[in-house]
Amino acid sequence: KNVCSLRDVAHHQNSSGYISTHLVEELNVIVEAAGQEWRTLQIQLSQELMVFQAKMSLLQMLSWKVQRYQYLGRVLQGWQHQFSKRECHQYQMAMKEQHYTYTQNKWVYVATWNVNGQPPTVNLSDWLAKDPEPPDIYAIGFQELDLSKEAFLFNDTPREEEWQEAVLNGLHKKARYHKVALVRLVGMMLLVFVQEQHAAYVRGIATETVGTGIMGKMIVR
Repeated sequence: KNVCSLRDVAHHQNSSGYISTHLVEELNVIVEAAGQEWRTLQIQLSQELMVFQAKMSLLQMLSWKVQRYQYLGRVLQGWQHQFSKRECHQYQMAMKEQHYTYTQNKWVYVATWNVNGQPPTVNLSDWLAKDPEPPDIYAIGFQELDLSKEAFLFNDTPREEEWQEAVLNGLHKKARYHKVALVRLVGMMLLVFVQEQHAAYVRGIATETVGTGIMGKMIVR
């Protein structure tokens, strides 16, 4: 404001003859230089203010994260008192699982066939071994394996052995297989095989059947 007033006075007094033209020009140069310095100072102050605001935002974000981690730490400490030592160990092992385990892709062949009480009369290789590479695991199911009264009443049938033998002969020839489980309920049967190279890693095998319908055997839809 003072600079502008000085310029106005200079021009006014020049028009009245009190100040020379040379002095007016020098005053104009001083006024322009002062204005330029003021604009430069404004830009610098604006930039420094933006940097300061950015630093404050960063500090606020870091402070929020520190508070959040502190809260999570208190929560975890509270949980440790609620869980047993075994559960805590399991949790720690799960967190570091990638350090002591590795994964592999395995191929499981799953198939089922309603044989309508008939004995095997065809080679099952076209059904079980049509792919170029052998599967790692077979899970093969049968329905209506035996429709006779004896199978229903005594849960015993020669069809079980016949179809099991047919399956063994029809498995892929590029691999050797180990039978993991055979489970049957009247006319339903499930066979599970695994390649012999994987058999040592298959443990804790358990099977169960649940009969429904009449006498817990006949399935009612």
